[in-house]
Amino acid sequence: MAVDTKETKTVVNTGLDRPVSIAVHPKKGKLFWSDYGPNNNRIEVSNLDGSNRTTIYHSTDASYLIKGITIDYERDKLIFTNGIGLYKMDLDGSNVELLYQNQMLEMYEVSAYKNLVFATDKGMFGRRPRVLIFLTTTTSGYNSISFRGSIYGIAFYHPSRQQTFASPCDTAQCGQMCVAVPGNGTQLKAKCVCGDGKKLAANGKNCEKSDHPISQTFAYSAGDRICLVNAQVDKSWKAPHKPDDICWLRNTGADFRHLAVDVYSHTLFFSDQDSILPNIRKISLVGKRKNSTVVLSGVANVGGIAVDWVSDHLYWTDIKLKEIWVANLDGTSQKILLRNLTKPTSIAVNPPSGVMYWLDETEGNMYQANLDGTDKIVLVRNLSNPLDLVIDYMDDRILYINNNGSNVEWVNMLGRNKKKLINPEQNVSNIAVYKGYIALTLMSKTGVLLTNKGGTNPKLIINENKTKNYKYDIIAIDEAVQPVIAGVCNGNSGCQQICLPKPSGYTCACTDGMKLGTDKKSCVPEKVLYSDFFLVADDYRHEIYQVDKDLKTISAMGLPHEENPIGVAYDPVERRIYWTDYTLGTIKRMAINGSINKQETVRPKTSNSRLDAIAIDPSSRILYYTDMKANNIGIMSLDGGLNKILIASVYNPRAIVLDPENGNMYYTTRSKIDTKRAGIWRANMDGTNVTKIVAQGLSYPNGLAIDTTEMKIYWIDSVTLRLERANLNGTGRQIIAYLTDAYAFGLTIVNHTNYVYYTDWNDRGIFYQPRNGNGTAMVFGADVFSGLNEIKYYSGTHGTTKCSSNNGGCSEFCLATPTGRTCACNSIFQLKADGVSCYNETTCTQKIRSGSFSNCQHATVDKRCGFTCDTHFKKNSLYDGELACSRSGRWYTDGPSNVYVDTDNLCLEQKCPKLTVREGVQQSGNCTSGNYVGSQCLLKCAKGYIVSSHLYPNGENIMCQSNNLNWQKSNMTCSPIYCKENKSSILNGHLREDCTFLAEHECQYQCDYGYGKNPLNLTFKCDKQGNWEPMAAVVLCSKITTTQSTTTTTTTEPTTISYKPTTVTTKVVTPIPTIGKPKTTEQPIVSGKTSALGTQDDAKINGLMGGLVTVVLLLAIVVACIAFYMYRKRRMSDPSKYERSSLRESTRSDMGQQYKSNSIDSPKNSVAYSNSGEGNLAFDNPIYVTEEAKVNLQNDDNDNTKPQIGSQHEIVMDNNVTSGM
Repeated sequence: MAVDTKETKTVVNTGLDRPVSIAVHPKKGKLFWSDYGPNNNRIEVSNLDGSNRTTIYHSTDASYLIKGITIDYERDKLIFTNGIGLYKMDLDGSNVELLYQNQMLEMYEVSAYKNLVFATDKGMFGRRPRVLIFLTTTTSGYNSISFRGSIYGIAFYHPSRQQTFASPCDTAQCGQMCVAVPGNGTQLKAKCVCGDGKKLAANGKNCEKSDHPISQTFAYSAGDRICLVNAQVDKSWKAPHKPDDICWLRNTGADFRHLAVDVYSHTLFFSDQDSILPNIRKISLVGKRKNSTVVLSGVANVGGIAVDWVSDHLYWTDIKLKEIWVANLDGTSQKILLRNLTKPTSIAVNPPSGVMYWLDETEGNMYQANLDGTDKIVLVRNLSNPLDLVIDYMDDRILYINNNGSNVEWVNMLGRNKKKLINPEQNVSNIAVYKGYIALTLMSKTGVLLTNKGGTNPKLIINENKTKNYKYDIIAIDEAVQPVIAGVCNGNSGCQQICLPKPSGYTCACTDGMKLGTDKKSCVPEKVLYSDFFLVADDYRHEIYQVDKDLKTISAMGLPHEENPIGVAYDPVERRIYWTDYTLGTIKRMAINGSINKQETVRPKTSNSRLDAIAIDPSSRILYYTDMKANNIGIMSLDGGLNKILIASVYNPRAIVLDPENGNMYYTTRSKIDTKRAGIWRANMDGTNVTKIVAQGLSYPNGLAIDTTEMKIYWIDSVTLRLERANLNGTGRQIIAYLTDAYAFGLTIVNHTNYVYYTDWNDRGIFYQPRNGNGTAMVFGADVFSGLNEIKYYSGTHGTTKCSSNNGGCSEFCLATPTGRTCACNSIFQLKADGVSCYNETTCTQKIRSGSFSNCQHATVDKRCGFTCDTHFKKNSLYDGELACSRSGRWYTDGPSNVYVDTDNLCLEQKCPKLTVREGVQQSGNCTSGNYVGSQCLLKCAKGYIVSSHLYPNGENIMCQSNNLNWQKSNMTCSPIYCKENKSSILNGHLREDCTFLAEHECQYQCDYGYGKNPLNLTFKCDKQGNWEPMAAVVLCSKITTTQSTTTTTTTEPTTISYKPTTVTTKVVTPIPTIGKPKTTEQPIVSGKTSALGTQDDAKINGLMGGLVTVVLLLAIVVACIAFYMYRKRRMSDPSKYERSSLRESTRSDMGQQYKSNSIDSPKNSVAYSNSGEGNLAFDNPIYVTEEAKVNLQNDDNDNTKPQIGSQHEIVMDNNVTSGM
């Protein structure tokens, strides 16, 4: 939060248990905090804006929780305590070191200054609370100061702990708050941030009102919209915004009712009951919030929804179906948990306990069950028309509305101690709880009533006219209503579909129509049938189901969730199911034995196409399909290799059925505007002889079926609402049944039965109607199916045609006709004169990179060509043979695999990696052909090295090999030649450390302290034999002298440097400090391997005098250190004689009365402590605060009072962008 404003910004709001202590490092742009709880006992760090978050220290010992942390800015160390121990470590969590440990301590908060650490000790075993004082340089013990009252937080104030520096925020000109975050390298960069509920303007500096706040908010449904009301109301209970300012999703045709939230993904879930088919949707609480996404379609009548935020599950009750369902938050793996209920309405889940609660409005009971649906019990009996319930996690109780909205009551989590809380003046329908507030929605108006948790002083804070008379939901959006716990279903715990938690452990479960495998984790179809079954597509549940002919067993095939099947077909030969996906525009298939996720695409998505119905002719292995967008009927081979438009310019085709034995196909066309275009058509299966057999009284004939035994055709129309039949030529038309409020879609017939079966988009289940029209339709599977589309029945047998044997002699398509068969070709081919073969002038034009085709000037279909590669390239072994030109104009391997090839990858470059050699060996000149295969390189010894073996007197040649694309192994080695080091050859100097002493190399030298280098900048040279070359007779290092009154230059005589000891005398002046006047002495300079220093008496005297002065100075320093140590020891043993008074001035027992001692105006060199509880602030501009402290500060601010004793927060302050104690 900003120091001078009331703006607050949440920087970390996920994955926290109990963040206690906090510290900031402004110069590094880092924020540190400790966090402990069931899941965490750790220290984390992030940038000051909350980004780049990571754990730097984690303890597995839950007996000792990490609490206080502080930063030693002088040494860049983080100091922390776990109660009994005091530790320090680097800022990245490395080099952890124990400073002190004592099982008798209970340290809570720490602060550091120079080499001192201050820690609060709560006091154990009858001892008073204390402030402990440690030295970071020793582990020997501590000093302490005792207090009478409880103490928690502590901070040391001194300018050195809050040093100012040039911050990028100084010139950032941010509208509200600025934080410095790491930039390039060690540099910081400014980042403007806005308070919660606001966002950065386009200029990146100023702040403007965000679309809606996403936390600390109540959300309520108002029928045609969803609205928010800020939960941070002031003392007068007045809402900060008008209702219209915080409402979105306005839709007069909608009926938004029940709400639930996942605060960690910032997602709001809600039910829409007034759509064509009721559904549950979701919308992000971040951004514009203009568009919502359907999560669950085809729900019947939702009575309540709830989110398990730990396991990521969505629960909902269905009043019409009398069931409770569960699914993943993305809508996958839907499952019925409880059936045959009476009227389940409001539902709440309790992930920490592994249970759920719901109300039954008719029975007047509150129920409890495990989250997997087991162990159902009545928790509270004899309620009167209960309407809504909510869990109050802070007080461990369940609040609910009773007596049709006239009472608000509560019970504990065991259903006991029932008490009445509120008798509102107006009846209420729904309830939410957030920290100290209870929010209620009114029945009579679109209003929100707010009261404190004691139920007193209720105020109407939202009041507007209601558009409908439904009861509206309200929820709280904040992490406080969804506490973080350790989930048992992390990573789904190995369950293939659903992991459902229980009070102890978890249960793996499968979606309806599937069952657990033998491993109790995987899912398999309930029962696989290969004959006499229905096949139905349900795009709302993203599934295809098998249903036995007696309508008793439902088995799911296990489609991936992204599938939206509409048309279905079955191939009894290979036992595969095929389906169309109208959203993806594809045709896919998979084995009917339930091989999960083994589907393959046989027709990919194409532009201007919307595939709908499909049918398979098993005898010719051809799939027929209708394309409603391209307006045609097409065919394809079952593997998708061949495609052909069979009948073009078909207006809006929908259903299609085949009669291969008679060579006919039937299809429907639809139109609401021009009903003359609607009809039922018959054609030969080769697309000829198209005839409209039913032309009148139709509009949307969606479903079509034929009975080849009775020679009847059946259809169902979703606009005329009629189920009809006629002879196969369209005569003898008869109405079987009139439908009511239906949108009939799929239709099928089971020969030798008395029923016709169909699906309805407006209702759930499979409907079956007597063929003779007597009686009403019955329904099956309404509690399982959500949105059925196509339905087909398969007996498992099929007839034969002229195409059954050897594909009828056709090279590609064999199409059954009433008189036999017709051969046809792929869409880009033509039928030859023989009537069975196909041809095409398609050519393959792809070129080979780094190669060329041989003898292949005009590559037509089926043409086979060889190829060669350019120099330095080699044929890819995967394609080392002839290639063939395919009918699609692409090259493929001429072999059994028939794999399409990538012509850019046919020729591979033959090149060795960059040549590397061992030490002392170097490449001589350029290689003959670079790094390509066959290239030769000459290796020789580098300067300063000699060949180790007589085998390579002139060097070694190595070659780039083709077998492994690598260089031959080099066997030549070179040994170094060194010059012997002779440090004594340089008087008052030595060779530099970077000298290699290698032959044919030079070395620099450097002079000792107090001596200067010869301005000629001479070097030592090592010759080829390893000898130092002679150097001219010069002085290399001359003494730099300074006198107290005059400047005297050093006088030297010429020196000859050789490898024999030589003594030369030179006159020098003794530098200060001196005793008396400077004396001129004579001192020998020695060159050679041995030191033969010649000394004289006066030089010895000077040396003794200089040593005496040094000893005296050292003794004086030792005496001063001993005196200072004794002073510090006495001060630490009895602080009251020295600083007790100043400490008392800076540490107040009443933080409410003496709050200023913890502010920036506090005295320097002072320690401040707080006698409060948990929670911590890092004061700065802006201020950083842990959540528990933040809540109390806001409540105190709302009450216009300052923090009082026990308000549970600690403050530490920095003058810069951020800081921490």
